[in-house]
Amino acid sequence: MSPLLVRAVEYLVLPPGGPLLLLLLAILLYGWGRFVAFVLLLAGALSLYAASTPKAAHYVMSRLERGLAPLEAVPAEAQAIVVPGAGVEFAARGNGTGPLLNGPALQRLLLAARLYRETKLPVLVSGGPVYAGEPVAEAVLARRLLEEDFGVPVRWTEAHSRNTWENARYARDLLRPAGVRTVVLVTHAFHMPRARWCFEQAGFEVVPAPIGFARDDVLGRGWMAWIPQARALAETRLALHELLGLRWYRWRFG
Repeated sequence: MSPLLVRAVEYLVLPPGGPLLLLLLAILLYGWGRFVAFVLLLAGALSLYAASTPKAAHYVMSRLERGLAPLEAVPAEAQAIVVPGAGVEFAARGNGTGPLLNGPALQRLLLAARLYRETKLPVLVSGGPVYAGEPVAEAVLARRLLEEDFGVPVRWTEAHSRNTWENARYARDLLRPAGVRTVVLVTHAFHMPRARWCFEQAGFEVVPAPIGFARDDVLGRGWMAWIPQARALAETRLALHELLGLRWYRWRFG
């Protein structure tokens, strides 16, 4: 299945797409069966409301972040730092530089740079063109940023993978000949369960280095946790994407 088709299905199922489709279907069926239309209308409205509340966002995020904590010290057995891709903004051309790494990708590289300075472990960046027509692989942009802006050498550039499963498989092809078995995996906390599972399935011992834990502030506590918020909807969608993605990977690749 093509990555574009997978993404289209995801947009139509996860919020806000899924609830909005229920609401649209309810409107279309109103003249045919009012009870069915009412049920769909209620389901769409309630699911969209719930997905937009910090209460729901914190619940689904906590399932992904359970047991994770920022990496305090890199263990002696670690042999390399691995950074899976997070995305590229191909429309960002205002500064004349062409495609740019998105915010989450930059966060991962910042942590990878700090870990490199602390350990001097060799670095692998991973991520290829996901969709047809993309002009440059994410790993190429990541290597350029680490080396030119952060002064961090990149030993391996994996520029062919289109998803987390391929991140791990193609990284194995590069790291196994170098004798690397234990890697420090740098990715977001919500992405860590799926990424860790993929790299362990590829035969690595994984040291998690999570970043970007879900926010816990006054806007998401007490009675405010029940007020719909755009950021909560985004977090809920991210968490559902990862929960469903992990189950899909285990079914397809496990």
